Amino acid sequence: MMLKKPAVFVNSTAYLSIILIVGIYYIVCYSYSFNFFFQDDYHLLSFVNTAYNPLLTFHEKLQALWSLHNEHRIVFPRLFVLIDCYLQGHIDWKVLNTVATLYYLGIFMIFSLFIKRLKLSIIYVVPIAFIIFQPASTDNYLWTISTLQQVGNIFWAMLLFYSVCFFSPKYFWVSIILVFVLTFTHGNGLFSFPVVALILLFQKRFKQLIIWICLMIFVSVIYFWGYQNGQNSNLAGSLSDPTRLALCFGGFWGSFVSIISHRLETYYQAIALGFIVFVTLLFFNLRLTYHETLTLFSKKYSTIQVKDSSVNGHFLLAYFIFFTITALLVTLSRSWSGLESSFANRYLHNSFILFVLFYCTLLYYLPTFKRSIVGSFLIIGIVFNTFSWYQNFDRIIYIKYLNQAEAFNYQQDKITIENAASFNRNIKDVLAQSFQNGVSVFPDNFLQPSIFNTANQIPDSSSQYNLVVSKDSLLMLDAKESHYLPKVMLKNTTLPYDGQAFMVFKSSKNTYIYPVLHQKSGRRRFMQLEPYFTKGFSTSVMLDSFEKNTYQIGIIQKINNQLVCHFTPQTITVR
Repeated sequence: MMLKKPAVFVNSTAYLSIILIVGIYYIVCYSYSFNFFFQDDYHLLSFVNTAYNPLLTFHEKLQALWSLHNEHRIVFPRLFVLIDCYLQGHIDWKVLNTVATLYYLGIFMIFSLFIKRLKLSIIYVVPIAFIIFQPASTDNYLWTISTLQQVGNIFWAMLLFYSVCFFSPKYFWVSIILVFVLTFTHGNGLFSFPVVALILLFQKRFKQLIIWICLMIFVSVIYFWGYQNGQNSNLAGSLSDPTRLALCFGGFWGSFVSIISHRLETYYQAIALGFIVFVTLLFFNLRLTYHETLTLFSKKYSTIQVKDSSVNGHFLLAYFIFFTITALLVTLSRSWSGLESSFANRYLHNSFILFVLFYCTLLYYLPTFKRSIVGSFLIIGIVFNTFSWYQNFDRIIYIKYLNQAEAFNYQQDKITIENAASFNRNIKDVLAQSFQNGVSVFPDNFLQPSIFNTANQIPDSSSQYNLVVSKDSLLMLDAKESHYLPKVMLKNTTLPYDGQAFMVFKSSKNTYIYPVLHQKSGRRRFMQLEPYFTKGFSTSVMLDSFEKNTYQIGIIQKINNQLVCHFTPQTITVR
């Protein structure tokens, strides 16, 4: 009885910790999502607008559903948004984004089920919660289309492998449904076919293997019918530098370390960790593959039946092969653009989910050291989770107010200044139509034209509003021809933090608003319980969509619960 009480306390603490970690993650996600599309979200919006157009035929609507987005046929992400529009009467990006991040919860649940299969207690699940439920990959936390594709792809792959390994063979039809959903959520879902084929071979399910191969051929044919390469894919360019290719491959596996800083030495540390993770997983999975191959082709082992413990290894093997293929695809298609390509924020979630795979693999193959493993990963998870929130919370706030500012800019001037002028031209008609037919609605927004009433405008030459204005640029990567777009960098070191501030660019014809990224306290000061934000801010604004004119620069602040615009003497001229 005395032994049970500590176990009950530990398990209760573990459950409460998981609930707290997950709860904070989703409360923040919903609070900082905003009901306005962001960049490529437009492609989801465009399909829904097409589906609601009574002048188009059913065939034309199917073509829109089937059309490529870069290299991917995103059928199910499009249907996901269409269902939301049907249920709510319009697209609600705030709700959509929060629901999309439930994919992380699904991934967590599958890992938890695997831990349960290893007959380990709930305490072994806690490090997984700390590693997964943090905001290091902000693109896959507050950007709906990226989350639906990039994270959804991992969830459906895991669920597919789980169904193949652990469901009864009579439920093989479930795996067939799942592979369709996976393939038409994200393009690399196609590569789950050979992975599952290998598992079926190892499990000696030969009839189902034949069905699976026929299905693979059929799906591949329809997928690549009318296929075109994406604009950022450049295989020849990536292969031109084998060293860079190898470094990018390692970076894919360890990129979560890059949240520490964006210095070159941090990238190399991440690459080193990535190769440690990859080589370790490769060792264990090659050993399993060798053993399974013997049972297939050696008469001595041919009568050995598939054991439950082997099936656990099959799940880990399938996941490892799938991620290895994904890493190769990313490096082969993107590494031409530089080492940073593997550290792109939209890929970063792969590395910390892979780190969980690394953890589960160690628990499975090294059960003798399970207490040391869980203790080590618990410490790593707590440090990583805490540091990730510190490092990225300012970015989370910034993204919310960026979407809010862009909603104002579009409502007032029918442009989004975060996007290039060519993008604004391309989306102009469809976006306008979506607001007319109710597919899109303008969200509640405290940024209103009334901010610029005379009573709310204060010309101010006070030193706390001083700005350092300098030229900046954005490199638009394209496999055929990259080019630079003009930006302006604005910095301030004296303005106290009093809630989110925005930059204002006002001409005789147009007024644009853009958020700033507030300066945060250093790590040591923050640990000494100083405020998260300190004096100063910076922001870099793209000018490509600005109309040609001279703009006076101002700063919007909330003072005494009222938004006030302080105009500075400084101006910029867009030619």
